[in-house]
Amino acid sequence: MKLKTILATAAGLLATSSLFGLSSFSDDFEGDLSAWTGKSGGAHSGVIVADPLDGSNHVLAFSNSVGGGDIFTIDAVSTVGSYLLSFDYMAGAQSNGSGFLGLSLGLPGTHTWLAGTSYGGLTFNLIEDGTWHHYEAIIANPWPGQPVHLMLEDFRTPAENAYFDNLVLRDSSLAVPDSSTTSALLGLGLLGLVAIRRRVSRS
Repeated sequence: MKLKTILATAAGLLATSSLFGLSSFSDDFEGDLSAWTGKSGGAHSGVIVADPLDGSNHVLAFSNSVGGGDIFTIDAVSTVGSYLLSFDYMAGAQSNGSGFLGLSLGLPGTHTWLAGTSYGGLTFNLIEDGTWHHYEAIIANPWPGQPVHLMLEDFRTPAENAYFDNLVLRDSSLAVPDSSTTSALLGLGLLGLVAIRRRVSRS
């Protein structure tokens, strides 16, 4: 009975460090696009390419111009009331309002656009001058109590001239621990497991 209690406590300590990610999504595009899908779960034109200004960095671009949402997060993000949304965006001065970012209930389903150019009522009016710009804001959930998907697109032809990077969408009520806090939580969990192993070996 005591062993079960100790195991449960150690597991809880280990899980604590991941609780901060249960209502969040992030992607720096240094891997693949396995966390993304296209309309209705189908194909999309999102591609990972080298950053035009820094070949050691990778970013999201698009091989085709698509309207109504092109690439969507597979998993939806839930929130108590509002989201923290942050991302980096770059496009050339001649892009003519190509990159757009929004939230959607489905793939796409009911949705709203938050970032773009040449479009009214946006939270972020994207700057397209050939350099990277960072955007960040707290956004109320348009559909309280319902989880949402991030959706992006390159709306205007030609494609491949709008770039996104370092996307983060999370419940704004979540506190993000620094690395020392996370390490401490993991350390406590590991210590608990070590103690369990020693107790078992002595019995």
